[in-house]
Amino acid sequence: MTNFEQFSNMMNRYLEERGYAVQLEADISKLSQSTEEETPLCRSKLKAINMDVFAKRAYRKIILPDSKTEDDAINTADAFLINRDNDWYFIEFKDAKLGNAKASVLKKAYSNVYAVLDILYAMQRTKARYDGFDYENPVEFMRQNVTYVLVFSAAKNPQHVIQLKNHQLKGEKYLPGFMERLPGYIYKDAYAMTEINFDGRFAKQLTY
Repeated sequence: MTNFEQFSNMMNRYLEERGYAVQLEADISKLSQSTEEETPLCRSKLKAINMDVFAKRAYRKIILPDSKTEDDAINTADAFLINRDNDWYFIEFKDAKLGNAKASVLKKAYSNVYAVLDILYAMQRTKARYDGFDYENPVEFMRQNVTYVLVFSAAKNPQHVIQLKNHQLKGEKYLPGFMERLPGYIYKDAYAMTEINFDGRFAKQLTY
């Protein structure tokens, strides 16, 4: 069983034991499709956990049983996966202008960690626990193993594409200013890239 399969199994067991059986796994291509667009932002067929489904259809009802609306759900990234080296990735897809993304991205960055930690500790003493996590030092584990990835539409963000290319020519990594606080604070690293970069290079190195 791969790291991803073990973690996905743990999340499913957590939900099922609390009365919620939902389909958590989906292709990146599906997870990158927004409600406003008919075509997916990315074409990768990598499997990932659908954090939106997790948060809105199950987790909010577990934490807030009287919740009547999905607006009560915590903010999460679109996708979550773990590679064979136990590197964790929260991935957010933005098929829109990044102008209004600052607040939502930062909220999601921290809500992701909260929700995942909640499940890890809830399942710690069960047979379904995830063995590749440091339960004694969770913050340090996050700083050593977890990366946040923002994938944005190249067509809808031409200025960010220019900045991205200029940084690449200098051999530097590009991050929008509002993401610069994430590496080192609670994440190991953070990336911002177009869907072209993600499909063409990044996704291909995420092996299970």
